[in-house]
Amino acid sequence: MRIPLIATPLVRRASSAAARGQPEPPVPTEPAAPPAATSPTPPTASVATLVALAAIDDERGRRRRSAKQAEAGLDALEALDAELAAGEPSEERLLEIANWSASIVPPQDPHLAAILAAINLRAQIELAKYERARKPLD
Repeated sequence: MRIPLIATPLVRRASSAAARGQPEPPVPTEPAAPPAATSPTPPTASVATLVALAAIDDERGRRRRSAKQAEAGLDALEALDAELAAGEPSEERLLEIANWSASIVPPQDPHLAAILAAINLRAQIELAKYERARKPLD
């Protein structure tokens, strides 16, 4: 396939000069146009958009805090399990679990709330086991 050469005055002059054995004339260069003046653009975000973004960030923060709270409970229960495997759990560990359970703030997200409730239930069961073991039977 052959692509036809588009004949412009510059191309015609260059090809005729080359045919006569003369050096090609320099290609004229035009000075670059100065950049267009830019005006400061007005902010396009409305107040409602900014409030919505803040609410999303706030929701993310609440979810992150709830996840960290759940992770702290799981870590305490895991440490209790390790202490049980080694013998008897420490009073500090039981106190840590009791304090964690008392400090739970239920999240608004129902999925996170269910997860946190399940972890708290397990913590309460573990605490009840040791509370029962401490009290003498009547």
